[in-house]
Amino acid sequence: MAAYEETLDALKTKLLEYLKRSENSSSQEPLTFSLLNSLRKSVLSYTKKMNLICNKIKPQEQSYTSAFDSLSKEYSKKEKELEAKLRKDTQDIISKYDDKINTLKDEIKEKEKEIHFEENNILMDIEFFIMASDQNKEMFEAEYNENVSRFNYQIQIASDSYSENTIRFNDLLSKEIEKLEEKYKLSLIDYDKDTERIISHYQKNVDELNQILAKKIDDFNKFQAQKRQKKVKESMEFNDKIRALVSLRNEKNQEARNEYARKQAEAQETKESKRQQYQMESQKISKEFVLNMTALDDRISTLKKEFNDAQDQEKRALEYRLLELKKEEEKLLHDLYTTSTSTKKSAKKIKSEYYGYQEIERKNTDKALSHLEKAYLANSEKTNYQKKLLDLDRTFNMKFIVENETYDNKKFQEINNEFEIDMNHAVQINDLEYNREANKLRSENNLKTLKEERNFDEADALHQIETEKLICQIKSIKYEIASFEEIQKLLHKFESDKFTTTINFKTVNNLLEVEKCKVLDTLNKSMYNLNVKSSKMVLDTSNKAIDLKNKEYEQKGKAKIKRNRMVLNTEQKLVEYQIESFKRDKALELAVLNRNFFFELDTLGHDFLASKFKLEYKNIMGNLSILTEIITMIHYMETDLLKILYDNVSTRPEYKEVVWPFINELLSIIFQGYQRALSIFHDTTDTMIHERIEFEETLKYKGFYKNIEANYKGELSGFIDKKEYYLKQINDVSAQLENNKGLLFSLDNDLYARRKNAKRTGNYDSELKEIQDTTLQYHDVENENLRLSKKLLVLQKEVSRIDNQISQVNLSYTRQQDEIKKMQMTNAQSYFELEKSLERHISSSIADMNVKLREQDIDSNEFQNSISIVKDKNEAFLKLSLDFIEGVYQIMYRFSNNEQDAIIKSAEILEAGYKTDLSELDRDDKNERANAKAIYIREDQARQEEIIRFDKDVIQDSISMKQSISNHDALVKKLTQNIQEEMTQANQTFYQDYYAICDNQKDVVDKHAKDIKNLETEYQRNRVIIFDRFKKSKAQLKSMLEEYISSRNEILQHLPIAEKENEKAFHLDDIKKSIELDETYQEIKTKSTTSMKEVLKKMDLIKAAFDSKQAEIERNHKMSKQKERRNHQAQLRRI
Repeated sequence: MAAYEETLDALKTKLLEYLKRSENSSSQEPLTFSLLNSLRKSVLSYTKKMNLICNKIKPQEQSYTSAFDSLSKEYSKKEKELEAKLRKDTQDIISKYDDKINTLKDEIKEKEKEIHFEENNILMDIEFFIMASDQNKEMFEAEYNENVSRFNYQIQIASDSYSENTIRFNDLLSKEIEKLEEKYKLSLIDYDKDTERIISHYQKNVDELNQILAKKIDDFNKFQAQKRQKKVKESMEFNDKIRALVSLRNEKNQEARNEYARKQAEAQETKESKRQQYQMESQKISKEFVLNMTALDDRISTLKKEFNDAQDQEKRALEYRLLELKKEEEKLLHDLYTTSTSTKKSAKKIKSEYYGYQEIERKNTDKALSHLEKAYLANSEKTNYQKKLLDLDRTFNMKFIVENETYDNKKFQEINNEFEIDMNHAVQINDLEYNREANKLRSENNLKTLKEERNFDEADALHQIETEKLICQIKSIKYEIASFEEIQKLLHKFESDKFTTTINFKTVNNLLEVEKCKVLDTLNKSMYNLNVKSSKMVLDTSNKAIDLKNKEYEQKGKAKIKRNRMVLNTEQKLVEYQIESFKRDKALELAVLNRNFFFELDTLGHDFLASKFKLEYKNIMGNLSILTEIITMIHYMETDLLKILYDNVSTRPEYKEVVWPFINELLSIIFQGYQRALSIFHDTTDTMIHERIEFEETLKYKGFYKNIEANYKGELSGFIDKKEYYLKQINDVSAQLENNKGLLFSLDNDLYARRKNAKRTGNYDSELKEIQDTTLQYHDVENENLRLSKKLLVLQKEVSRIDNQISQVNLSYTRQQDEIKKMQMTNAQSYFELEKSLERHISSSIADMNVKLREQDIDSNEFQNSISIVKDKNEAFLKLSLDFIEGVYQIMYRFSNNEQDAIIKSAEILEAGYKTDLSELDRDDKNERANAKAIYIREDQARQEEIIRFDKDVIQDSISMKQSISNHDALVKKLTQNIQEEMTQANQTFYQDYYAICDNQKDVVDKHAKDIKNLETEYQRNRVIIFDRFKKSKAQLKSMLEEYISSRNEILQHLPIAEKENEKAFHLDDIKKSIELDETYQEIKTKSTTSMKEVLKKMDLIKAAFDSKQAEIERNHKMSKQKERRNHQAQLRRI
């Protein structure tokens, strides 16, 4: 409390300096040197006593500091003990539950090892079973190879025996045929010589006639060759003219095609140029759109930043204006307290007025912020409106470009059609001109050819008459030769047929003998094939049976492995649920432990603050007691000084001008000391109050903040763990769904391949079971996907629910922080009220002292009564001081009572909050456990149902496998029975064929004798027929010659008439072709004109559709812009 000492030193210094000035300024009556010296001694005496009073302050402060330090150390010690206990209990809880969790994890790991070991054993058993099956297959294969070798040896012996018999029969047949051939050759030698002599004579006559005929034919051929050469020359000239016309037509057609290609190339070049132009325009529009949108996005960011800066500036300006108003208010109040006599109403008025000013400033700031927000929203809306307009313009321009490009494509297509029509028209006209000129040349050539043919036909008719006569003579002689040759041939044929029949008989008889051997060989081969087939069937069916057994064994083993995994998965989920339950128990116990810790910490802090309040209150009351002693001592000094002054100074009127100002100045200095002492007490108390508030905020609410932060982190960590758990399950389910999709695709391909193979081979029965099994597996996987999809949806809902809970936790944490801040302000309100009460009381007391000090001076008539006046003023100051001290005591007593009530209420609030938090923790834990248990039960039921379905599927698969084995056994029995039936049938066929061959051999012998007799009868009848036919042929030949000569003469008479008719026909044909060409020309012209009109009409329609589409696009663009403008204006009006 050095301030009191400084104040007393300043009071002493001012009094001594004033007495010194008074001593130097005047030594006249009544203020003599001895009087001033007495006053100086009194001042020194009382200031010394007041310094002794001030010396009590330091021990009091030391006592307060010592007690506070002791209290702080005790609090720190207890706080450390609580923290140590918290750490120990926390570690114990964590260790306890970690041990439980690790035990569960170790158990499930052991279970996993057992399952894995069992899986390995099952897979090894499957492998060993398959190895044993492979050995059985090798044994069956060896047995099959041995049987086939034995069958091959047997069939080789039978084949060798068949070959030897065939060779023996063929040798006997060859010897018999040689004897028959020698006999056949010797029987016809003499007859053939006589016949050859007669035929030679006739042939000599034929040769002479042929020479004559050849000379005539040669002469006619020379004449015909001359005609032919002339015709060839004329034909070559005609063909040259036709080729010239064709060349001219081709040149014109090529010119038309070249012109078409040139126009088409120009049109294509123009089209490509426009396409590139449209593409460049499109790229330009897109680039400008991106640049403008980027600029608008930057503008939005700038507006947002400017808006935030303007908001912050307005808020800072408001705080600055409120601070200025607060300073002005405090200044006015200070001036009011120091100058005015009536302060309460004026102070209340000033405070009300400045409160109004503050409200006005806040409202103005709110209006400014609202205006800024509206301006920002309006600018943002304008920018968004500009972005929408840019998007509409880009869409419009892109549509416009697309429509232009589409129109150009259609237009160029029609232009190409127009070019093609022109080219086709030109080509058709050229072809028409060519046909016209060609027809003219053909007509002239045909008339010339017709005359030449008439002359040639006359010469040919005369030549044919002469040659026909010679030919008839030659034919008559040849008939004679032919008759002898046919008789010779008939005899030869008779002997040949007889010889052939005999050989055939011998051959057939030999063949039948060989056929008997062949039938036996066929039987051997059939039996060989059936034996090999039987062995192969036994091998295949045995391998198939082994494969079915392997598949059955492997299926059972894999089913057992899958079921063990499903059971293991169920146990893993149970362990996970138990682990989560342990984690919740751990989290709950840790949360309760933390809450207990914070409650004990808050209780400790509360008790510490209550003890500190007692020390502070004791310190303030001690300061107030010292202040009372100082004020009382100042009053004593003042009374003593006035007593010395009035005991030594007369109250004559002439001393008024000297004594009264001296008294007033002396009292003024002393009263300033009064005021300074009161101000020091106010400042000291105010400092202690602020330190108390800051200390309480640091100590008391630290626990609250730590508590809610710990609870927040604990709850958030729990929800995050749950979310990660569910997200992991979602990833697992999603991966399983992807795997199932791949499996479905594979099964679908397998089904397609099996159906295709069954359709290709026609073996539906063997593939039917596999198709049914694959279809069932496909449906099972589909059902599994449906179940997993539902589970995925449930998990996603759980994740969404946890996200909502995390948001609620964040909101709750923010709300609790706001509540603690509000609680801080509420708890500090009593200290703020204490500060305001002391300030008002001290300001009012100082103002009353100032009013008392400024009371009017007395006049000279009253100077004699000045002693009583001064005494009254002194007593008034003493009363004001004592009233001030009494008021401070009352304020402190009232504050003490209120604060003690607040301490009790705060303890109750702490306990109620503690109980509420424990109740909320218990409720939240129960809810989480109930939800987790419901989810686990639902998922466990699904897993159990899955295991039941799997067991049913395993049973069904086992039944299907047994049925497949039974079907295979039935198939083996059926195949064996079929082979036995085929063997029986082969034996029956052998005996039937053998007996049939014997019957055929007997029929062949009888038929041979009958055929020899028939040949002799046929020879005699045919010889008579030949002689009769040749006589009749000579007569017919003569008659035919006469008819031929008559027909040639008729031809010679008809040739001139035919020539005239042909010329007339050629002329009419020329006229008809000319008319047809004219009609074709008109048709080509009409068709070309019609096609061109259709093209022009299509181009007009395309143009009209293009204009309509453009108008529609522009209309829609305008409507869209108007709609956006109306929406923009409506949005601006709402803003």
